Amino acid sequence: RLAAGVADATVAAGRRAVESVLVHSAAHVSVKPVRVLPARPILLAGDDLTIILRAGVALPFLDTFSAAFEQETRASFAKLRKEEFARPFKGQLPTALTMCAGLQFVRNNFPFSQALHLAEDLCSAAKKQAKDLQARHKLDLAPAAVCFHRMTTSLADEDGAQALPGLGAYGLQSDSKEHAKAGLPSLQGLMDLARALSATEQTGAGPMRRLLNAATTNPAE
Repeated sequence: RLAAGVADATVAAGRRAVESVLVHSAAHVSVKPVRVLPARPILLAGDDLTIILRAGVALPFLDTFSAAFEQETRASFAKLRKEEFARPFKGQLPTALTMCAGLQFVRNNFPFSQALHLAEDLCSAAKKQAKDLQARHKLDLAPAAVCFHRMTTSLADEDGAQALPGLGAYGLQSDSKEHAKAGLPSLQGLMDLARALSATEQTGAGPMRRLLNAATTNPAE
């Protein structure tokens, strides 16, 4: 029942993320009354989700899915604790589950198998950082986290994402207040910054580099 509860929570979280993010981004096809979601699900089973997304909706979808997954597992575990069979081990049940993810941005003609391998490496990196932070700060749950990378070359190194320079993990949405103790930068904060910069006239690489230099030398400026 525990496995079934987690699987149901994963499906429910996926449905909520689709309705919240993808439906609003659906595109009309030709003159037919058909709308196409900017995504192709590959796997949704157990506690696993593999999905191809249009780049512009990937981060919002992931952040929404994370919050929904934690909420759905929290509700599922609360029901399990009340059942007779769970009495002997209900004290060992976590209050909820959090998720870690790997997100690889690639061109549309990039080999899927290679992109999947890179995403799995990024997910492993996010899990490691989340578990290290959980142990360091003695948190009940590992913080929900994502590592992502943008592929700018035609082919990846044979060693995969581990050989590629990348950012550390970002924290995903969570209902747990203690996750702030983990100190991960917020993915929501990053998206808010991106929206603010996109509203300006200077969003190129040059102005962004100048912004980074100013931030490290003169925060007030």
